[in-house]
Amino acid sequence: MLTSVMKQYMKHIYLLADPTDQVIPLQVANALGVYPSAVSRMTRKLADYGLIKYEHYRNLRLTKEGKQLGQTLVKHH
Repeated sequence: MLTSVMKQYMKHIYLLADPTDQVIPLQVANALGVYPSAVSRMTRKLADYGLIKYEHYRNLRLTKEGKQLGQTLVKHH
């Protein structure tokens, strides 16, 4: 089950994603007002849920499921 903080991250990742569904982690940190290390910890958790693909020191990429969740979160807020 996703927490409200996880949903907030997913919403911002979705909104920041480029046409190839990639996001630079520093963009997420800036948008949420958190340290990049906090983004790294959260992206590992979101990757465990299959919502993003994440490689250390690389961009994040939304999975199909992550993109669908992001769309749903944006519609509901």
